[in-house]
Amino acid sequence: MKMGECSIKDEYVVCKPDDSLLKYTDKIRRSYFAIVTKDKKPVGIVTQNDVLRKVLGKKMDIKKVKMKDIMSKPLVTASVNDDIKKITKIMVKKNFLSIPVVDKSKKLLGVVTLFDALRMCKMKK
Repeated sequence: MKMGECSIKDEYVVCKPDDSLLKYTDKIRRSYFAIVTKDKKPVGIVTQNDVLRKVLGKKMDIKKVKMKDIMSKPLVTASVNDDIKKITKIMVKKNFLSIPVVDKSKKLLGVVTLFDALRMCKMKK
């Protein structure tokens, strides 16, 4: 089964590298992460853990922090043509709760959660 056959979520937070973290803190709190894009292509991700470790842990001035300052990169993505089992193994190994899914031109299509990926693997059996 390919990633494109999974239930790709299209409700997620997207921001630009130069956007202020302060603008997105509440959205990240609710959705757990924000995908940082440039020209509709994902370039990084900011998770709640990034905010805690990189901003609060280092006592950075949250008013001055831009998304590019704390985003995790390079971003691991899945292609719609990737095998769901392969991507699920990567997610488990890297402790990812979700992974961005991109098309052939690397543009963001959506996000697949680990829960959905595991469920799809079980259905495939």
